[in-house]
Amino acid sequence: LNSDDVLLPNALLAVAESLNTDAEEWAIGQQQIIDENDNLLALRPVYPFSLADLWHNQYLVPQECTFFTRQLYDRVGGFQATYKYAMDMHAWLRMCSVCPPKMIPGYVGCFRVHSEQKSSRMDKYFEEAETARTDVENWRIANQMQPHPRKPPLRGPLFRAAKACFYLRR
Repeated sequence: LNSDDVLLPNALLAVAESLNTDAEEWAIGQQQIIDENDNLLALRPVYPFSLADLWHNQYLVPQECTFFTRQLYDRVGGFQATYKYAMDMHAWLRMCSVCPPKMIPGYVGCFRVHSEQKSSRMDKYFEEAETARTDVENWRIANQMQPHPRKPPLRGPLFRAAKACFYLRR
């Protein structure tokens, strides 16, 4: 959890109910986006996604709403401190290579938007994400997996349409 993000009440209870701590699993909950004064700016639901969606930048995993077991963390080699912007992307790609995440049905965390945040440098994030994909591709090959997934032809537009419908309904 980044120092400027927060977990919502009962978030850890929802996580505990979602994960089997004896298995290699991870789970992702719904995200709220807040400002520096804790004002709610937006709600961001999570949708089931594939490794291909993640690989081809068609889905961004909400880091503060993502939880995983120690077994999965150890299997994928944890986080790589050599990454400054895409450390989580590197881990999510490896985790998604092992198993798909579970979706937690409620809002569990808040992503805080402010002028000093590192996350505002998406250009740096996407630069590092390219390096992460290369590293994960080599990791996948070393673990007898296909090098990388093919780009899904329709998933990106379908995700955008589902997200638009969600926001319009609000």
